[in-house]
Amino acid sequence: MMFSLAVRMGSLGGVLRARSTQQAISLIQKNAKSSAAAQMEQWEKANKIFYGEERDVKNFPILKQPEISGKVRLGFIPEEWFQFFYNKTGVTGPYLFGTGLVAFLLSKEILVIDHNFAEVIGFWGAVIIMSKKLGPAIGNWLDKQNEKYLFEAKKYNVALQLEAEYRKRLQSVYDQVKKRLDYQLELQNTKRQFEQEHMVNWIVQNVIKGITPQQEKDSIGKCIQNLRQLGKTAAV
Repeated sequence: MMFSLAVRMGSLGGVLRARSTQQAISLIQKNAKSSAAAQMEQWEKANKIFYGEERDVKNFPILKQPEISGKVRLGFIPEEWFQFFYNKTGVTGPYLFGTGLVAFLLSKEILVIDHNFAEVIGFWGAVIIMSKKLGPAIGNWLDKQNEKYLFEAKKYNVALQLEAEYRKRLQSVYDQVKKRLDYQLELQNTKRQFEQEHMVNWIVQNVIKGITPQQEKDSIGKCIQNLRQLGKTAAV
């Protein structure tokens, strides 16, 4: 009876400790990752796909948005167009080409000039004057807004990195706590097993010590008598 009671108490204590260990592990594991850490993992995966070592940068180079616009002439014609004509027509080639193109469009009445053309000149003249007067101020304001946006983006990026580092350390703490809890659980199981074996050996030894020589002799005689009866029964 004492042996049965000890076994039940040891089993109940082991079950309770195992359940508390599982609850602690599940609670830590539930908070192991957040949306920020998951988003960081998605960004890293996308960067490996689009900007990894497997990308053919020679045939498919990575395009970069220039910070400032290229040089222009006459306010809107790119400098590259003039450079394209220089090797073939010389310095005056681009201007002659533009003048000839306008003359051709006017002669074929593709470009029609009517009495409303003066409004077009006034409109674009006002646009040029406003761009010269207000353009730098607007450009500076846009640059400040861009810098502010970049600052916020970098701040958010740093926050994501900090969150990822925090989650990484939290995962490390979780692993260490799990190892220690597993160690304590294994220690309790080993202790309980040792106590059970010790109790069984103690009970067996006491039972053996409690048997007197006369009881042992009577028990052996009874066993021999039972064997003889079984032999007779089998012979019949």
